[in-house]
Amino acid sequence: MITAAKEAGAYPVLVTAVHRRRFDYAEAIVDSHGDYLKAIKELAETEQIPLIDLAEKSRKLFEAYGVEGTKNLFMWSYPGEFILHPVGVQDNTHFQILRARLLADLIVEGIREAGINDLIIHLREGE
Repeated sequence: MITAAKEAGAYPVLVTAVHRRRFDYAEAIVDSHGDYLKAIKELAETEQIPLIDLAEKSRKLFEAYGVEGTKNLFMWSYPGEFILHPVGVQDNTHFQILRARLLADLIVEGIREAGINDLIIHLREGE
């Protein structure tokens, strides 16, 4: 995909996967991605492609919210709260609107940190 993107005149940016809501006994995020995170970082370095480490950013965010607080970020609901989940749901992978917005903010932060000027110029002040 990187080669195809470059041949099409695009400038690829790699983003590591967001963590799931999975904590250990010490309330630290448990990595469920295995070697994938290491591999994407190595690929970004080898190909000299900007990398946004969303895994690390999401780990810090979720640990700051804690075990209980992250329920409001992920798709956790009570019976009757959402029409599509009449009996409620406890989904530790998919997120509610608040989490989606927080993660979008982390991507913007990563764009700025990586100095991806072709994208930065499209961000509004304060984003």
